[in-house]
Amino acid sequence: MAFSVNRLTLVGTVGKDPEIKQVGDTSVTSFSIATEHSYKDKSTQWQNVTTWHNITAWGVSNYTVEQIKKGVKVYLEGRIENQEYEKDGVKKYITKVIADSRTIIVFDVRGKSEGQPVESQNVSEAMDNYKGQGEPEDDSLPF
Repeated sequence: MAFSVNRLTLVGTVGKDPEIKQVGDTSVTSFSIATEHSYKDKSTQWQNVTTWHNITAWGVSNYTVEQIKKGVKVYLEGRIENQEYEKDGVKKYITKVIADSRTIIVFDVRGKSEGQPVESQNVSEAMDNYKGQGEPEDDSLPF
């Protein structure tokens, strides 16, 4: 078998509040995020391109789901999954991101009453905080 990798990392803005369904004993959370990139066109004008990603995550903690709201920034890791279905005799294709529920990080949390940020972190601070969880306190490791 040949070696292959299906892994992606996204940082984007949540487009809609998550939908949560129960499948057996496990919850399935679905939401969308938007990512952007910019480029200069032939006339040297900057063009912004937004790409929408459909996210599905299995077994996300209730605490994380409560923080995922429309407009907040999230970091997540996962894999790409393509699905096909037939509608009115025509084959349709959809691309989903199956997120690893352990790597969903919400960068800012919106207040419930006015929609204003009540906490905000930049990407490097959030990643430092995330990576710092569970690391040994001393540097006596041999590697």
